[in-house]
Amino acid sequence: MDCKLCLWDNKTVRCDDLTGHKGSISKVKVDSNNVAISTSYDASLLVWDLATKECLQGLFKGHKDAITTFEWYNSLLVSAARDGSLAFWDINVGKAFKKSSTHEGAVSKVKLFDDGDESNLIISAGLNDGVVGVHDMRTNKLVSCERVHSGAINMIEIYNNSMIVTGSADKSLKLLDISNKFKSIQTMKTTDSVF
Repeated sequence: MDCKLCLWDNKTVRCDDLTGHKGSISKVKVDSNNVAISTSYDASLLVWDLATKECLQGLFKGHKDAITTFEWYNSLLVSAARDGSLAFWDINVGKAFKKSSTHEGAVSKVKLFDDGDESNLIISAGLNDGVVGVHDMRTNKLVSCERVHSGAINMIEIYNNSMIVTGSADKSLKLLDISNKFKSIQTMKTTDSVF
């Protein structure tokens, strides 16, 4: 694996390399304005203008270990790392405004949830610890941190705007009730790991 992004031209078979990371790329997301964010095993996040193929800014000092995943909405970006840390960023400012050591070991998933009313949540899942962590975006405080699986959590989704659905290597799916302090209300067993 290399440490560059390849921006493919959709009219020709040509790739423009976007360089800036010093480690393998772990995730890339692109918004509707042709802005991309990439994360890397070098513990950095880079913001790209895909029209000009230039790096607009680097987000550093949020993590000390490889970044495994992130989610992004408007100017809020939440990144997660192999050491179990989360960093909350305002990309307009270019700095992490909060850091949290929520998990023991790598974070596998991050999800942003806003029900348009009372809940504005950052949900994270542990790859090693089976923990679901929930931060309230309004207060930036951890409101729940519970071990819900005995294996790696490989999937988080929101169901019916009121439930968190988790899937795990422990061969189960769980439903967590958002309005009832994230209590597990149902477990469904599967025949294999859930991804």
